[in-house]
Amino acid sequence: MLDSQIALLNLSKSFQIKDKVLLITYHSDQALDKLDEGKICPAIYSPLKIYVCDSATEPTL
Repeated sequence: MLDSQIALLNLSKSFQIKDKVLLITYHSDQALDKLDEGKICPAIYSPLKIYVCDSATEPTL
């Protein structure tokens, strides 16, 4: 099994809660893929794809 991780930039602090379920719209910015991964999160241990959050909402069930 391959591990992969993403970094989601620009996510509101109110949504940065472990195990929170979100509906997210985002886009990829090729220039951000060149960022130093260690500066984003020191826990990164596998290849990383960077996305920018456009909006986040809690789903209504």
